[in-house]
Amino acid sequence: VEFSTLTYVARKYTPGCVTITGVAKSVRLAALPQGERAAQAGQALFRGAMVTPDVLACDLANVNMVLHVPGAVLGAAWVEATGGDFTFYVQGMTKGVARVMQALDDERRAVARALGHELPSLVAEMQAIGTVESSVIDLGDLVAAIASGEANRQIKAPASLEHRYYREDFGHGLLPFTAFAAIAGVTVPVAASLLQIAETLLGVDLAAHGRTAERMGIAGLDRNGLLELAGANHHGA
Repeated sequence: VEFSTLTYVARKYTPGCVTITGVAKSVRLAALPQGERAAQAGQALFRGAMVTPDVLACDLANVNMVLHVPGAVLGAAWVEATGGDFTFYVQGMTKGVARVMQALDDERRAVARALGHELPSLVAEMQAIGTVESSVIDLGDLVAAIASGEANRQIKAPASLEHRYYREDFGHGLLPFTAFAAIAGVTVPVAASLLQIAETLLGVDLAAHGRTAERMGIAGLDRNGLLELAGANHHGA
């Protein structure tokens, strides 16, 4: 069973203390077949959990892949030069970064659509979670919408390229997304480009430790095989 994102916006700035700047209003919840009891436990633990048809929809509704990856790559020079001394979601969220983010989000939704799910945009999903304010009307203005979020507004950028925005969101977010896209038969040039640049930027082989099709147990599956494994009931979609 899984949630689509964390139930809290939290950081550990000092030993023995966790700073929580926001609590999710709602998150998606889904389970693999036979995981009903685990799903019930997830709902009991977090009342804001919204049951989603299958884990593919839950996976592809994860906002962090779209929210973190473009800013992490395009802001890498500033991260290294300043040690992350700028706000990631405001100062790091320029119009150019937002355009790349929008393109990546379009690819995410296209893959979801090919797998039978019509998912909301990044900003609409963040608004449901509560990290974009409910007062925001123009969901197409990513810069203003993301900067509106009280929970994220003051969060600093990664202090180095060792941060989880690089080491986690690429190998465990973007990499599996490209595996889903390949099975769905959807080309994702922006995602593929960001992945290639990230590997060069970090000097690592993300597939060596990341979430590949083989590690997810979906290597060699076609679209129907993936849907069957996930317990999806829309093979004809």
